[in-house]
Amino acid sequence: MFEKAVQIDAKFIDAIYNLAQTQQILGEHKKALTLFGDVFNLKPQDWRSLVKIIQELHALKQYSKAKQKIDLLYKLHKNNKISQLSDSKLFMREQFIIKDKKVFVLEYFKLTGDRALKYNFIVKKNNSTEQLFNISLGSYTDTNEIAKETKQTKNNSKLYHLDGYYPNKHITYGFFEGEPDYKTIRKMAINVIIGKQKSLSSTTKTDSGATINMQQ
Repeated sequence: MFEKAVQIDAKFIDAIYNLAQTQQILGEHKKALTLFGDVFNLKPQDWRSLVKIIQELHALKQYSKAKQKIDLLYKLHKNNKISQLSDSKLFMREQFIIKDKKVFVLEYFKLTGDRALKYNFIVKKNNSTEQLFNISLGSYTDTNEIAKETKQTKNNSKLYHLDGYYPNKHITYGFFEGEPDYKTIRKMAINVIIGKQKSLSSTTKTDSGATINMQQ
């Protein structure tokens, strides 16, 4: 249906976008990338298509090109010329499948609040809306205060931490002085998902509501 609409009108933006989404779902990432590119060229203020281009470049493992588009997205966000983008706190950087799981990666433009996040890996069953757990890179106010008091950080640099949040458990997988690059965090998150990442500590909720901390 969308393909016919595009054949009739090559500038029918909604039809091109919907056709691109269909190709993305089918795993036809080269076709999807071309179509999302067509949308963005026709309507440069449509930041949704730019985000989709970023996702497709990741799917095609064209990481340097994806980084260029991410830089452009941040620039557009900072310029405040596109109201919906300026009001947005995050975007979906990537989505991929690992075995029987679908992973959606959210990236936050700014660190805001006492429990600020930079990346959040939402892990669901593939072909399902059920969320199993999430893995986040955050920089929390209380954690940073403790780090400063105990002199774990230098020159007022922020402390980041990679955590897994499960139905009845919170696991910490790593600490970083200063913001780590996405490649490092992505690799660690994947290792968490496939069960290869060692943990530093965990907190488990019991039936009585108490928590048990374990150093591992």
